[in-house]
Amino acid sequence: MNVGVVSNLIDTYSSMLISASKTPPYSDVGKILEKFSDEVSCLVEVEGEVLFYFNDCFCNKNWFNYDLWFIVAIEHPSQKYIEYLLKILDESDVEAIQWKALDVLANMPESISESAVSSLIKLIQSKNHVWSDEVIKKFFETLVFIGSDAGISFISKACELQNQRINIAARYWFERLSEEE
Repeated sequence: MNVGVVSNLIDTYSSMLISASKTPPYSDVGKILEKFSDEVSCLVEVEGEVLFYFNDCFCNKNWFNYDLWFIVAIEHPSQKYIEYLLKILDESDVEAIQWKALDVLANMPESISESAVSSLIKLIQSKNHVWSDEVIKKFFETLVFIGSDAGISFISKACELQNQRINIAARYWFERLSEEE
């Protein structure tokens, strides 16, 4: 792959999305994202560029076009992204990015995302006071989507925790899982 192919594609689609988001009907945004996802899925050897993006964002604290980069990470999952996704969850004041990092983990193959479960559990136990309710809800949804035994077991245990915010989100997903059985 040529260096910058993903960056160039993201620059092109970012401009298109900005324009579409300002012009009714806004349904064009969804069409553009779908087309972007289709084009990204045809690319090969993008891991290096995604890792460079993650590293650069942590150095500069500038998460430009993160939503499009995360689509690339979903379309081309890699074990090497896990470290960065977990690091995002450990950051403060990046709620939207945390939510999307959890979304990436939820949409990766279980064989990749399962390795993040124990770290995710440690993070919610230490970071729940700074995470928004939406990120906490997304955390439990992510555990359900990953589907590992450890994650599902933690959901059950979290229903008994004293932290009301965690307890409510855990109970919601525990009840959904119980309905499926």
